[in-house]
Amino acid sequence: MGTAAAAARTRNPNYLGEILIYAAYALLSMHWISWIVLVDWVFGFFVRDMLKKDKWGHPD
Repeated sequence: MGTAAAAARTRNPNYLGEILIYAAYALLSMHWISWIVLVDWVFGFFVRDMLKKDKWGHPD
């Protein structure tokens, strides 16, 4: 079974997909505050969770 190109290039494809969805919402809002909220959300939650997952591992 092969791996899709995007999934082969990123360690956390689910997080990448969610970030892209939220970026689309920020783009649709056409307001700069949305981008500030997005950056805070990404670095406040997603990056923290990715680093935690890398440190402790996860069952496969």
